[in-house]
Amino acid sequence: NVKLPAGCILQTVSTTKTDTFSNASSSLVDITGMTVTITPKYSTSKILIRANLNWGGVNNIYSGIRLLRGSTAISLNTSASGNQIAASIGCGGDNNNFEYKQEHTGLEFLDSPATTSATTYKLQQQSTGGPGTNTWYLNRPDNTANDTYIVHGTSTITAMEISQ
Repeated sequence: NVKLPAGCILQTVSTTKTDTFSNASSSLVDITGMTVTITPKYSTSKILIRANLNWGGVNNIYSGIRLLRGSTAISLNTSASGNQIAASIGCGGDNNNFEYKQEHTGLEFLDSPATTSATTYKLQQQSTGGPGTNTWYLNRPDNTANDTYIVHGTSTITAMEISQ
């Protein structure tokens, strides 16, 4: 029960997703396996959320990713209007053989949940653009031919309690 100085990491919880996820919906969908739950020791603590995503999709894919605490979107853009998508981060692919590639997108956000109750953070994704299905994939490219240039990856979401 010793109170550590501000800035110390009190605990770390992490989830690594080693399988794949796909979504072709323009509606927000939970990314299965990209959830982490942490129970802060102090209500004054901040929670540092880090997410690293390896993703692919069809040519000309666009994707919005949202970070949520429980059911509340956090770190959300406030300037989007009209048909624009308000997201925590955005990612997209080009038109030149993109379906064979995987990209990396990272997110970092320092949250102040003001609680000592179990707190769940998760990621949601929505797809736009692209020809036909608009399919976005986590941890794999669109094309999964049996060739040495086809790379599958892993993705993580981590929560760290920081003393204040």
